[in-house]
Amino acid sequence: MKMIKAIMKTADLAAFHDPMALFVTGVDIMVKAASVKAVIEHENPASLIKKIKEDWNALPIHSFSELEVNGNDLMEWTNKQGGPWVKEMLQSITAGIIEGKLKNEREAIYKEVTSCNHR
Repeated sequence: MKMIKAIMKTADLAAFHDPMALFVTGVDIMVKAASVKAVIEHENPASLIKKIKEDWNALPIHSFSELEVNGNDLMEWTNKQGGPWVKEMLQSITAGIIEGKLKNEREAIYKEVTSCNHR
């Protein structure tokens, strides 16, 4: 039931061309959502599914575990205790990587985090 809800939500959002939505949703649910959308709209899903898979393969990372840093790094670099800010910062870093604004490299991420920390 949870997967069906995710598929229907994704089909309703029409977020098929949003890299961050693809990253968060995952390729499997996005492909299923495209199929559902195609059935509802009496269309052939083949080209949309192909584009989704191409976009997925083009993503610089496919899961949070592929980040070159973790929450411990952020706490060490900022000299701050853990808290909700760690999750928010990791999400911001991930978005930057997915959008192509930040490389998934420790040094690049370190520079971004420490420059943000001093603003």
